[in-house]
Amino acid sequence: MPAMRKNKTKSAPVTQAAKEHASEKSARAKQSAYPQFTDFNHFKTMEDIMTNGKAPFDKMSQDATKMYQESQEALAESGRVYAKHVESITQFMTNLTQESVEKNTEAFKSLYGCKTLHDFTEAQSKLVQQNFDDFMASATKLSELSIKLATEACEPLNDQFSKTIQKSMAA
Repeated sequence: MPAMRKNKTKSAPVTQAAKEHASEKSARAKQSAYPQFTDFNHFKTMEDIMTNGKAPFDKMSQDATKMYQESQEALAESGRVYAKHVESITQFMTNLTQESVEKNTEAFKSLYGCKTLHDFTEAQSKLVQQNFDDFMASATKLSELSIKLATEACEPLNDQFSKTIQKSMAA
């Protein structure tokens, strides 16, 4: 077994300032980790805490209840607007279907009455062009109705959200 060598380096002498610094550092660490409660006069009794703490809690509770009610009203209004617009879209689609059936019936009669191949292809070309124009007009109208639905149905929710954010920023 090899012999153990002793550390022959000498440590630097500890100065009084270093000892004081270490002592202060240790005291601060203890104080921050374990506060010294020697003065109990600044503590309120539980009754004081509960009495004085009740008013802010009640105000906060009332504000939260009011915000919840306003949010529910905004949601209900949004639902009403949504239902109104869905009804108008459904009515539009019903009318579109009825018009399509009527136009296709007229087109069938027109095609059935053709005497020559030239008349048939000409009637069919007109029918295809008319169907395409009707489709584009209907798609545009449906798109406009859908955008209007989304915009107006979300408006009450957006307004309520903005109000809530403003209230929370003010608090």
